[in-house]
Parts: sequence; structure tokens; C-alpha cells
Amino acid sequence: MKFNNEWTIKNTKYMKNCRPPITVFIMLLFLFNSNYTTAQNAISSDDLQEQISPPQNPQPNLAQKHNPSTNNLNRSCTTPSAPAASGDELCGSAGTATLSATASAGGTLKWYNVASGGTELGTGATYSPVVVGTSNFYVEEEVTSGGSGGGGPTTLTTPLNTNNGQRGCMFDITATNTITVTQFSSCLYTGTTANYEIYYKTGSHVGSENNSAAWTLLGNATGVTGGATNVPVLIPITFSVTIPAGQTYAFYVTNDFGGGTSYTDGTAVGTLLASNTDLTLYEGVGKSYPFGLTFNVRNFNGIVHYNPGGAAPTTCTSSRTMVIAQVRQPQYIANNTNVTSNASCSSVEAGVTWTHYYHTSNPDNIIFSIAKDPNSLGNNSFTANAQVQCTGAGTYSSVENPAEPKGRFALKRYWNVNLLSGSIVDPVRVRFYYQNTEENDMYNAAVAFQGANGGVVSPKYWFKTVGSTYTPGGDLHLNGVYNSVELTNFIDNQTTSSGVNYVELRDITSFSGGSMIVGVVPPGVSTGSEEILLPLDLQSFSVHLENKQGLINWVTSNEQNVAYFEIERSANAVDFESIGEVQATNGTKDETNYYQLIDQSPLLGQSYYRIRIVEQDGSSALSPVKALSFENDQVANLAIQPNPFQDKLKVSFESPNQTTVKLALYNNLGHVVYEVEKKVNEGFNNVTILPQKEWVKGAYILQLKSEQFTVQKKVIKY
Repeated sequence: MKFNNEWTIKNTKYMKNCRPPITVFIMLLFLFNSNYTTAQNAISSDDLQEQISPPQNPQPNLAQKHNPSTNNLNRSCTTPSAPAASGDELCGSAGTATLSATASAGGTLKWYNVASGGTELGTGATYSPVVVGTSNFYVEEEVTSGGSGGGGPTTLTTPLNTNNGQRGCMFDITATNTITVTQFSSCLYTGTTANYEIYYKTGSHVGSENNSAAWTLLGNATGVTGGATNVPVLIPITFSVTIPAGQTYAFYVTNDFGGGTSYTDGTAVGTLLASNTDLTLYEGVGKSYPFGLTFNVRNFNGIVHYNPGGAAPTTCTSSRTMVIAQVRQPQYIANNTNVTSNASCSSVEAGVTWTHYYHTSNPDNIIFSIAKDPNSLGNNSFTANAQVQCTGAGTYSSVENPAEPKGRFALKRYWNVNLLSGSIVDPVRVRFYYQNTEENDMYNAAVAFQGANGGVVSPKYWFKTVGSTYTPGGDLHLNGVYNSVELTNFIDNQTTSSGVNYVELRDITSFSGGSMIVGVVPPGVSTGSEEILLPLDLQSFSVHLENKQGLINWVTSNEQNVAYFEIERSANAVDFESIGEVQATNGTKDETNYYQLIDQSPLLGQSYYRIRIVEQDGSSALSPVKALSFENDQVANLAIQPNPFQDKLKVSFESPNQTTVKLALYNNLGHVVYEVEKKVNEGFNNVTILPQKEWVKGAYILQLKSEQFTVQKKVIKY
């Protein structure tokens, strides 16, 4: 026979209002115990007693019961502050970032890529991840301290022979050696699911069975399901309670409702139940929840989990600090947008420092790049901003006249650079980021125009304007681009690490705007850049000798914002010096302007001339170089023997007076390979040059120079 819940519910009223004879009650207990082991889910004698005499004591203080701070006792560390940290900025391309952090409490810094949880990526004050784009990382500080160490996890198991049960069981543990209790496993009602709590107190439980204020909640766990009969279930509540050697602590393992803690009837409270070399566990009492009825004597059925020795070291972890690895990379601006930079960063590539420009509203996207001093000459000092625009939804702009046939097609994506301070002394390099599809669409449009109307398609040209900004709507016309010059030194179709296409344009001597253009011209018309671009329109430039003077003539049209023309001369086509200036006319775009400058003392031998076109804002552009040959009677009978030469070179000349001359030899790169200064007498003089081993075969320029004359000749080494 067994007592089920249904019987108990039906007869509860009778039990409360009519006290049965003691013999009946004893019989009920005997019948229950005889059947408990065969049907554990049947009501136990202690469960029945609770229903006959429900507890009158109050619930424990709820603040104490649910205070999370009591879930880990005997902590010997203080949670450190979130680490102070600094990120890194990768400018120009992806790569390895260096992130750093400082521990506030001397703990271990751990790195993650999520704000909580996740897998540890690394430890230490620095972390160097490889990033392909801007990424967020997180760092926390972990401090481990406290305790006196001890052995690893150890257990003590009590006898497992359950024959009774209730909500919980109280019992004492005395430490023979210092131990740290960390967890309990307990036999629970089979198949039930309930919420469990564990309490502890110093000293014995005797006398405090109903005094909730004497106990401290170690933690609680929800949804714990009982296992098979006499098989303990690990209760998922972890803590750290150190019991010094020779001292006794009490523990109370209980559930609220819906389950139960299985135990065994004992003999006397305080009787030894189980022990080993570290501790002894004694018989205790059963309890209704939470600090209700007490059932004597009851033996805990389960396992004590502990660490021998003092408290195991405790770990305290700070909150995480977000650390950013910022990656600024070139990107294409979207169609129909206009972005002007307001910030920049720098990187070094192959020894060249690049300044990369972006806008802080989209700080990861670089729109334009400038190498301010690519040759490390140290003369350039300036600041600038860059503007990149892509007008409309298409990929090119065009001006077309099918009747001629003539047309000009330019990228809709273009740049303008504004010089904010300083000046450009030496040439710079720039990088313009554009899509290959835009170039293809532009060129295909020109081919389609030529296919429909005839004419000839020109090559594609990179260009920049001189002294003014560039906008396709205002500067692109049927004959080209106003005030533009071809950019001939460039490396095209380069790719960044993120796959962005760009062109690197070199030998830039002034800032303005620019892009790419292709033209269609009538048959028989030149497709050179002079025809396609309509540059500032230096329509002609010539030098010739007349009455022992050098006459430099040039013709322009479409002048805009030109301040003056500076004429420069060189003896070796490398080192130029100014010999005069001519003010610009600045007529209308269609007006033709004629200019001349006379070099009254041209260099003897070969001279080289060029025009520097200086804009009103101080920027400038250079014309092609023109050569002039001039012989003078002041240096008569100049003879170079032998020419070509191999082992030595003899130079003979006649000087009109006693003077000092400088004799120099230049290679085909314009570098001086030989130089000597010598006093000569009036009349004939001889100078012998012995070649050096490093002189290679080829052409050289021999220059003889004094205060009265300069003459140069070409010589050949074989």
C-alpha cells in the first residue's frame, strides 16, 4: 500500500480538524516507509508530516535570498576598472594593427572581438591583429588572487540509500585539514524539476534550524531535474567557502517547491556519516522550505566537492573596453556626389611618404592621395585639400558635333586640389582613384561616335588644368579642355590592397583639376594631345639665331588667369636659369596672343630654352624644351681630338685673354662625370681629359665656360 498525493489532498481537512489516534499515525508512517524505496515519487513521511503540521515561521529575507553578491563567498580580489586602451590607424591599406591597453590592477589583459563572451584572441599589453577593414576589438583585465592554494578538485561521497525526503537537508562539516567547499551534488526526487538554493553558516546548524538570519545564501539555480534513485545530481551553484582546519561549518541544500531532496533517516544529530583525511560530514536534519519544519534525524545523500588547502585563487574580471583598429583605404565616391576632404593621414610606401585625404563624415574612405616630396629634396612645404566629384549617373561627359565629325569625351569622375598654404617648389605625385568601367565606357562612347559619323579616335590622355579648377560642364568643349596640359609621366591601372583601381601621376608642378579625355577628329587631323586637349594653347614655340642673338617666339590662345611667362635657359638641358619675364595679355578664350623675348648673350655652343607659364595663384606649368646652336669668334679654333675617343680626350681652344675656365663633361642623364677649373693664358690652350673606368660608351656633352664665354660640343666614347 502507498499514500499518493490524491489521498493526501482529500484527507488534509480531516487531519487538521481531528487529531487521529497515535497508533493510526504510527501505522501510516510504517506503511509509507515500507513503500518509499519502490516508488520514490510517492509522498514521503516528511512530506506528509509537513502537510499535517505546516510550518509557521516566516520566509527568509528576500534581499538576502536573491542577492547575487552572495553567490561567491570568500572572494579575495576586487573587480578592476575597465582597462585604458588605445587603438591604431592604418592609413592607405589594410595590414597589421597594433592595439595597446594598460591594466589598472596588475592583472592579465585579455583580447576579444566581441563585447561579451566569445573566444580569447590573445593576452598582454599589446595585441596585433591583421585587419582588412575597420574593426572593433575588446580588452578586459583579469585579476587572480586570494587563497593559499591547495590540491585540485576532490570529493567526499556519503552513503546513498535514500528512504525519505523533503525540500532540503541541513548538516555539519568539520575540516580536519583546511578545505574550500565549491559545490554539492545531491540525490533529488526522480523526474522532478525545481529551483534549488544552497546556504551556509559558520558553526553548527544546531539551534539555527529555523533562524534564516543566521544563514548566508551562496546561490540559486533554476530548472534542476532529478535523476535516478540514489544517483546524485550536480547542483549548478558554484561558490568558494573555506573551512579552516578544526572548524565546523553548516550547509543547507534545499529547493523551493515542485521537487525534493532525498535523504535517509538517521540515528542521532552529530553522528559521523562520512569522512576522509580532509573532512567529516555528520548526520543532520530534514527541512521544509525554506526554514520550516525540522525532521530529526536525516542524513544527506550526495557528494561534497572541495579543494584541499586554503581557498582556491579567485578571479575578478573587469568590464571590457572597446578598442578600434581604424583602416582608412581608398574608395570610389558614388555617382552624383562631391566629396571635399577635411582631414588626412599618412603612410610610407617604398620610402615615399603619401598624404591621404578623406572626410571625417566617412573616415574610412580615402578619396585622393599626394606624395608631397617624392624625391626627398626637402623643399616642399604646403597644405592642401582634395575634392573628388562624379557628376550625374553616367560615367563620362561629352561634347559632340557629328557634322565635322568631332567630339570630346571625358570621365565624369574628376579631381580638384586646392593649395591652402605654402608652395610647391619641386614636382609632386598624386593618386586618382577611378573605376576601369568608367574609362571603358568613355572610350567605347568615342568609338561608337566614330563608327556612326566617321573620323579618327585619339589615344586616351590624362590631363590637368593650369591655374584654375576643372568642371566638365564649364571647361570641356568641342576642341578640348580650356587651360589644360597633358600629364605624360604616370603609372596607370594600379590596384590597392582592397582592390581599388588608380593612376599615379608624376611630375606635377601645380595644383588644379584634372581627369582623362579621348577625342574624335576629322580624317587627316592630328590626334596628338595638342589637338585633343587644347592646352593653354601654346600654339607655337620657337627659337632661332639672328645677329648673334637668340630670338624666342611663342603664340598662345585661350589664356585665362595667366600672370606672366618666364623664359629659362640651360647649357645641359637639366639645370635651367631665368633670363627674363614677359607679362601675359589674358585676352579672351578665342583671342590669339604673340610674344617675343631676345637673349642678347646666348651661350656658345648648344643652348636649351623653355617657357614657364606662371598663373595668377603662383602655380606654373612648363613648355617643351627647344634647342639653339650658337658659335662665337671669341672662342676660336675649338678642337676636340679624337672624337669619338677611347683612352683620352684632348681639348684645344683659343682664349681672347687670360682668364679662368671651367671644363665639365655631362652624361646623357645630365649628370656631371668630370669637372675641372683651370687658369688659361691668352691665346691657345690645351686640356687633356683621362676617362674614368665607370664612364660607359655613348654620347657626352663637353662644356667649356668662363666669365666671357660658354661653349659646348657633343663627344662620343666608344
